[in-house]
Amino acid sequence: MKKSTSDNTFFNMSFTVVEFVVIVAIISLVAGLTVSKVRTAVVERRDERRVADLGLIQKGLVMYYAQYGAYPIGIARSDSLCWRQNENGSSCHPLGVLHELGFVSQVPTDPGANARVSNDACDGNQFYSYKSDGNSYTLGAVKESSNGSCGCKFEWGSYENCLTGSNGQ
Repeated sequence: MKKSTSDNTFFNMSFTVVEFVVIVAIISLVAGLTVSKVRTAVVERRDERRVADLGLIQKGLVMYYAQYGAYPIGIARSDSLCWRQNENGSSCHPLGVLHELGFVSQVPTDPGANARVSNDACDGNQFYSYKSDGNSYTLGAVKESSNGSCGCKFEWGSYENCLTGSNGQ
């Protein structure tokens, strides 16, 4: 008695080890490329948010200057506890007054680690920085996709993306 061909169909359709390894390799390659693209997109979104956040703070500073004739005096980093908690009247968070007076709904913090993550002055500092003597200010952040060209200097590092203003500008 002969076996029907339908009984052997399962065995005829099976993969060899080589075919299986090739399929796994292709799937791994595609997955690796996808993860890389997703990481790049996440970094780009955080950099876009940094630019938007600095613009928001800058608008608050212009409104503050228009009302008081000076910028909030002090120096601060967004990784400090008082900045993260939007404390105002604190010497470590001169921008807290922007929130207190309603110029900004809250003073944003860096969307990344919001901390020093390496000793590289250009790409290791993931926090916002502010410095003002009342007449002018410097506001800075480092993009994660930094090209290494720092634009403004602070006591604790240099920043690529900087906004500066003086006399209400």
